[in-house]
Amino acid sequence: MVLKKIEQQLEKLVDGTFTRAFPSSIKPVELGKRIQREAEANTTIGVQGQILIPNKYTIYLSPEDLEQLQPTLKSTQRELESTIRHYAADDNCHFQGTLNVEIFPKSSIKTGALEIHSAFQENPKGIPPGSLVSENGERIIINEETLRFGRSNESTIQLVDAEVSRNHAEIRLLDASFFLIDLQSTNGTFVNGLKVNKHALLNFDQIKIGSTFYTFQTS
Repeated sequence: MVLKKIEQQLEKLVDGTFTRAFPSSIKPVELGKRIQREAEANTTIGVQGQILIPNKYTIYLSPEDLEQLQPTLKSTQRELESTIRHYAADDNCHFQGTLNVEIFPKSSIKTGALEIHSAFQENPKGIPPGSLVSENGERIIINEETLRFGRSNESTIQLVDAEVSRNHAEIRLLDASFFLIDLQSTNGTFVNGLKVNKHALLNFDQIKIGSTFYTFQTS
C-alpha cells in the first residue's frame, strides 16, 4: 500500500535531514508513522472511483525544534512533498488539489513532540492540480492561464535555444484537463519521445521542447 511506502521513504529522508536537525528529540520513524495514520484516516474514494489521499499536510513542532530545523525547512518540505507525490503515483492515488506540506511552530507542543493535520483542498475555481518540473528540480505550478514556451520575450517560459521557435508550444486548460499544444513550431514538440500536435497531459509525462525537458505532474 502506498502509505506503507510513504513511511519507508520518509524514514530514509528523516534519517538525513531530521536526524541532523533533531539529534535527540524527533525520531525519524515517528514522522513517517504519523503521516501514515493521518493519510489512512482520511483516504476516500472520488466520484469517479479513484482513490484520493489528502493534498494538504500541516506539521506542528515546538518552537525550539522548529528553530533547529530552520536551516533546512524549505528543502525538508519539498522532500516530503516529493516522497508523497511519487509513492501516491506508484499506487495510483490522486490529489484534489496541489500537494502542499507546511511546518509551523506551536507553543503548546513540547520539545520532541509533533502534530500532523491533513485536508482535502481544491484549487481555486476547481482547477485541477498540475505542475511542471524542470531538469534542475524547479517546480512551476500551472493554473488557468495559458503557459507559453518560446524564444519570444513575451513567452511565459522563455527558452534561449536555436531549436525553439519564437512561439513554440503552450499548455492550456481545456475541459478540466491540461493540454500541450504545438504552435506549428519548426522542430516540433515531443511527449515521451513522440511528436505531438495536441496532447492531454498525464502524470509524469516527459515533455521535450528544443533541448529542454520538463516532467508534468498532476500534483
